[in-house]
Amino acid sequence: MNKLIEYGSVESMPLYNCSAHSSEEWSKLFGVRHPYLGYFDIIFGVVVNVSYGSEKLSHPTVIQILYAPILSVMFQPEYYKMSCFKIMICLGIVDMLALWINSIITGVLALQGAVYCTYPTFNYMIGSIVLGLWCCSCIIVLGLVANRLLEMSKPAYAYTLFNGYRTYIVMIIPVMYGIYFILFTNPVGFNSKYYTWLFDPMITENRSTEYHNIPHSINNVFIVAVTCFMYGWLYFIVQEKMSMISWKNRRQDLVGDLFHLPYEQFLFFRVFKY
Repeated sequence: MNKLIEYGSVESMPLYNCSAHSSEEWSKLFGVRHPYLGYFDIIFGVVVNVSYGSEKLSHPTVIQILYAPILSVMFQPEYYKMSCFKIMICLGIVDMLALWINSIITGVLALQGAVYCTYPTFNYMIGSIVLGLWCCSCIIVLGLVANRLLEMSKPAYAYTLFNGYRTYIVMIIPVMYGIYFILFTNPVGFNSKYYTWLFDPMITENRSTEYHNIPHSINNVFIVAVTCFMYGWLYFIVQEKMSMISWKNRRQDLVGDLFHLPYEQFLFFRVFKY
């Protein structure tokens, strides 16, 4: 995004100049319409995120059909005082923002058979935002897993890092991390031919290496490596707990401690279309 400020417009950037064809020509030459998948993505996104105006149009009411019941439970005092629920609320907000792009906007672009150069400025800005949201959510998930593991194995450390308002201070880290990717790294752009978000806008041939986003690659490798480490850590925690309790009480005692981690892994490690 900083290049947009530097050059003044997307069209002025040498790597993202689409002046070779008109928007309609780019779509006609290189795009592919996806009516079924496009409508599916839109419907999915609308089911998860539906907004409509209230009686006072100046105060729009947003109803998140699937997220609202979950978040409403997390805001209840008995849960909200727990740091893990504060982290999950932050992650839910990031997810809801990302779904507007990954589902609804993706579906609309797929219906049109759009490519990057169909809407270069829009693609550049939205691609920067969705990339930042993805990387932000990656770090939030790691923080969430670390929170649960520390609660199970090192409660004193968990208290030091996450007690009370400290959880919000910790959440500043993934927010700043996501902002870095929005402002200072190459964005992704939608390509209907491959039905995905790509770093290479495919404007010219044999220049794909110039669009590589090294920080994004490092992020993905880092997330995989740390996740593997945390699962190893989890294994040893479980082994330790199992050795300290009787066979009769093992299942009952461990369910409460371990429930959050697989639930979080299932809910938040999802596929982003790029």
